[in-house]
Amino acid sequence: MRKLEYYWNVVYFGIYELDLFVSNLLQYLNPFSKNDAIKKFYNTIIVNEDNKLENRMVYNRKTGQNILRCQGFMGVLLVVFHVVVINIISLAFDMPILMNLTKNQICIYVYAVIIVALSVLINNLLLFKNDKYLKYFSQFDLLDSRKKRNLYLVSFLSVILIIVFSFLSFRLL
Repeated sequence: MRKLEYYWNVVYFGIYELDLFVSNLLQYLNPFSKNDAIKKFYNTIIVNEDNKLENRMVYNRKTGQNILRCQGFMGVLLVVFHVVVINIISLAFDMPILMNLTKNQICIYVYAVIIVALSVLINNLLLFKNDKYLKYFSQFDLLDSRKKRNLYLVSFLSVILIIVFSFLSFRLL
């Protein structure tokens, strides 16, 4: 269980770091941030005290918008993973589980609720209970750049594998 928790936090950390990178890149490329009048208005009216409000709203690892976006992504990723597992089981035992579910509208909703609830439960257990991810993030922040790059690679490959297997599992059905 510890290894699974560690692995899932590695994936989460990689996704979070990628989200931060993309957010900073988009902010840098924002044409409005280069205008002096807009910068002055932004600094005096909207954000006070050295961007503390922005840091709290965007970059806070507990309640910032980046971490909330990543939490949603992790939930969707786990839902896709569960669907892939069910598709693989269906193929292995020659039981068309999803095909039988599509015949009844209520079964689809029950299936969706069970999959989403299971994903929320697993994410809560592995990441969010007692803020486990914050402890892992602090560990990962102390790593050197080579080890962080390995974490990013593991995270990236995990996401890609889940996406590829989801396409393959539906393609083979």
